[in-house]
Amino acid sequence: MKKYLINMLLAIVVATTAKAQVPVITTQPNNASVCKGSTATFSVAASNSPIGYGWEYSNNGGETFVQINSNSVNGFQFSNFNTANIGVLNGTNGFMVRGYAYNASGGSQPSSVAMLTINTATDSLYIVKPNTTPTCVGNSFLLAGSQANGVFSSSNSNVASVNCSGMVSVKAQGTSSINYVYTAINGCSDTAKYLLNSNPPTPAIVSGATSVCVGANTTYTANVNNGVWTSNGRLTISATSGIATATSAGVTAVNYTLTGNNGCTTKTVFATTVNALPAVPTIAYAIGTTNPQTTSSGGQIRLCKNKTFTLVGTPSGGVWSSTGVAVANPITGLISIGSSTGNWGITYTISSGSCTNKRSFTGTVVSCSKGISNTNEQGITSPMFYPNPARGSISINIKTPSTVLFTDLYGKNIKQQVLNAGNNTLDISLLSKGVYLATVITNDTRQVQKIIVE
Repeated sequence: MKKYLINMLLAIVVATTAKAQVPVITTQPNNASVCKGSTATFSVAASNSPIGYGWEYSNNGGETFVQINSNSVNGFQFSNFNTANIGVLNGTNGFMVRGYAYNASGGSQPSSVAMLTINTATDSLYIVKPNTTPTCVGNSFLLAGSQANGVFSSSNSNVASVNCSGMVSVKAQGTSSINYVYTAINGCSDTAKYLLNSNPPTPAIVSGATSVCVGANTTYTANVNNGVWTSNGRLTISATSGIATATSAGVTAVNYTLTGNNGCTTKTVFATTVNALPAVPTIAYAIGTTNPQTTSSGGQIRLCKNKTFTLVGTPSGGVWSSTGVAVANPITGLISIGSSTGNWGITYTISSGSCTNKRSFTGTVVSCSKGISNTNEQGITSPMFYPNPARGSISINIKTPSTVLFTDLYGKNIKQQVLNAGNNTLDISLLSKGVYLATVITNDTRQVQKIIVE
């Protein structure tokens, strides 16, 4: 019994000694008042050699406390808050903090509550900007803070500078943050930002013809939509579709302009050359050929079947082609009319580089029972040419398309020209003064008249 009592007394002494070793808070944490975004520090002091400290917070007026952290360092800073508690750092007032100390024997009672007050410069700070902000290089615009007496600055003054009045000058392509810092009477500051982007859109890649002929249509395309097409002249082009028509010869450019969300533009210039067309060629019957034409009807040139004749194109070097019952040698201009009747067409095409021009005429092939026996019925009126003598020009009125050949008195060919049905005026301004022979060839008939050029 005596031994039992001794053991009980020893247990009580040990328990009492252990309890006496638990830390006791001797210095309470102080209230703190800081600016939003700053760090607030709380600390306590405790007896009995604490080996660590813990902290708790309450944001519901002290009804409940949540443990924040526990470590060997005395003191807690708001910079140690985790992301779940970031709302506290962003301006919640009435925030309660209390600490405790602990050692191997246990933990102390919590300290008294310290209050944290987070001050702000203003409830809301923002930058006032124009409805349309021209942020392209070379532009300027004015900004203002929602609170007066703040200070403007630029994060990249090489791109955009700002003076103390808030006037922004865009200097180069790039991005910059225009900052406005307002400091309140309580010493707290707040910052508003305007993000400036002066970069234009990436230039488009344009594809299309680099060479086109006058009068030709072509289409230009780009790898980016929603741009606007223009030209530097010599082409008319649809602003939206890129379909263009060449109008005059020379070097020009097609432009494709893109506009970004910031209002800045970039233009792709695509060089193009518009080539001139060769002059419209002329067609005449070869010297010595028999005119195969018979009477005209309704403007259609009629040819007798089973005829062969040669045409001459000016300038030379072109290509002959035919349709219908006429067959043209592409090089020599020899035209063959077979035994079939029907429609025919003959074309002479001249090329200059990639551009071409042509002269064409059409008609029908008919059966001719006989040749020409009556000149007046078949096309020539008397007198043939008028006035005679003539100077500068001379005229002839015929019923049927024909050919006239001018020669001098020695038989040298001077001028040849195709005549249309009706009145024809011929330019003889290049003929020297003198006497010439004008031979009108109509189908199987040739009629000669002496012409005097004054």
